[in-house]
Amino acid sequence: MGDGGGVHGFIIVARPELPNGEHKFYVGLTEDEEASVLHEFAPVLLGHGRYASVEALTDDIQTFRVAPTS
Repeated sequence: MGDGGGVHGFIIVARPELPNGEHKFYVGLTEDEEASVLHEFAPVLLGHGRYASVEALTDDIQTFRVAPTS
């Protein structure tokens, strides 16, 4: 979570045990905060992107939801 900016997005970072890397999402970052995140993760960054809205981000997060087991 950022300081209330309008940048919502994700990064994908390399993790040897995960074939597609690890997805990390961020909400409400300023442009400077996003630049800091991208700089900090640069050595392991596989990809990144932005969402047009928080709603678009929450829709995308649902694809990672694990169904409860009974």
